[in-house]
Amino acid sequence: MKSSIPEVALLNPAAYQRKNRKHQPSKESVNNEEMNKVMGKLEDNSFIKQTQVELKKYKEELDFVKQMLSKR
Repeated sequence: MKSSIPEVALLNPAAYQRKNRKHQPSKESVNNEEMNKVMGKLEDNSFIKQTQVELKKYKEELDFVKQMLSKR
């Protein structure tokens, strides 16, 4: 169980980094404001938000299982 948290926790930063690469200004782009208008802000990205929600839920479920096992 413990080893699964780091693997799941890596999903969100990795997703953010992948999406961030797409937001890097290219030769054709004028500025970050234009990039945000076209692609949207990273913090508003639905995939990143979803992975954050799933990670939080996973950690809560894992804490619950740990509590149940410690009561035995």
